[in-house]
Amino acid sequence: MDNLDRQYWIEFITRLVRKDYRPEPTLPESDHGFFNAVSDTFDEPSRIEKTNANQTIDNISLKKGLSFAQMLFRFIDEKQMDEVKLYQFVGISRSVFSKIRSRDAYQPDKDTVFKFAIGLKLNIEEGITFLASAGFNFKLSSNRDLIIRHCLKLSKFDLLLVDQLLVRFKEKTLFSEK
Repeated sequence: MDNLDRQYWIEFITRLVRKDYRPEPTLPESDHGFFNAVSDTFDEPSRIEKTNANQTIDNISLKKGLSFAQMLFRFIDEKQMDEVKLYQFVGISRSVFSKIRSRDAYQPDKDTVFKFAIGLKLNIEEGITFLASAGFNFKLSSNRDLIIRHCLKLSKFDLLLVDQLLVRFKEKTLFSEK
């Protein structure tokens, strides 16, 4: 990517980030179900039976999604990537990757999830699902989250470009030390 092309994308994403973002509509209030991150569908609502003045929960069906580690290795397999090259490329230490591999309940920080999302070249839908598997989402009030979101949406996976965009908005870099 030459310098002019890089500058174009920096300015393009800058214009997008500065727009007034309103939260996208969520579920109507009448729909109450548990979100299934794997299939992006909603399960049957929980059955709550009322007895007298008290409410008791008889039967709740929960569908647990994949853990962060399971989602990470699923995407690595789907995209046929070498895991060692991936974690080295995005700047994740060997010890952190080992913890992810050995502990299914490993809770990464948001930057680690962002790094893997960019390194795996996930599209926006995959990125949202991947973040949800780690217990995160894109905050529309955060420039950092908006920049990463737009990079995924526009398929801009150049680590230098991502860091340049973050620096431009006075955010901490993701891949390089400042």
